[in-house]
Amino acid sequence: MHIRAAVGERGRPVVLLAPKYLVPLLETSVRVLPHAYRAVPAAEGTTITLRLPSDPPLAWTLRREDANWRLYRGEAARPTARVTSEPDALWRLFFNALPADEASQAFAVEGPEELVAPLFPCPLGHG
Repeated sequence: MHIRAAVGERGRPVVLLAPKYLVPLLETSVRVLPHAYRAVPAAEGTTITLRLPSDPPLAWTLRREDANWRLYRGEAARPTARVTSEPDALWRLFFNALPADEASQAFAVEGPEELVAPLFPCPLGHG
């Protein structure tokens, strides 16, 4: 993906954003989230949903259970925090290919900042 993005349209990054390729990439990438959140304290039942309004819509939810974070596919009915983005921004975030100054426009964040902070290498400045 990095190489295709670097060469622009000649690399046809749109092709790699097709569900056939993107879904397995993101399904694999989100597996890092419980580890990234391991030091984040939260009450039992706290949920953080990562949502893509793509076609088809995709979502994953981290849930605090038994003092650990567990990852589930799908969206919690009433998450404690929700992060929504387009698929292109999400893969770039996971692979450190999203410039920090673009992240605040690329993600819609709802909920406590301390719950979404582990997703982002730099503060988003939302408030």
